[in-house]
Amino acid sequence: MQPELAPLKDIATAAERISRFVKGIDYPAFLANEEKQSAVFGQIIIIGEAANRLPAAFRAAHSEVPWPKMIGMRNRIVHGYDEIDWDIVWQVAVDEVPELIDLLRPLLPPEEVDR
Repeated sequence: MQPELAPLKDIATAAERISRFVKGIDYPAFLANEEKQSAVFGQIIIIGEAANRLPAAFRAAHSEVPWPKMIGMRNRIVHGYDEIDWDIVWQVAVDEVPELIDLLRPLLPPEEVDR
């Protein structure tokens, strides 16, 4: 993989981690588990930061991936850490992250795809 695209692997890894962290739990269990919340929160930050580090030309060439949304979510939760809407975090984790994984797989070399 080209070094300037290394953040793409970071995004995929963080997304896969989020999927593992929420697997087998429901929303009330997520709300009751500070470790799960913190883990998902941290991976969302990584996703947004890594998306921002990708070259603008790469992001433009793959506009099907919601880069601005990913970067915006990172900014909102980092700068508004004291006002986290856990409903939104949960929805992102269970609905949007699996879609993101599907969008990223074709962009990664086969040896870089977590299975």
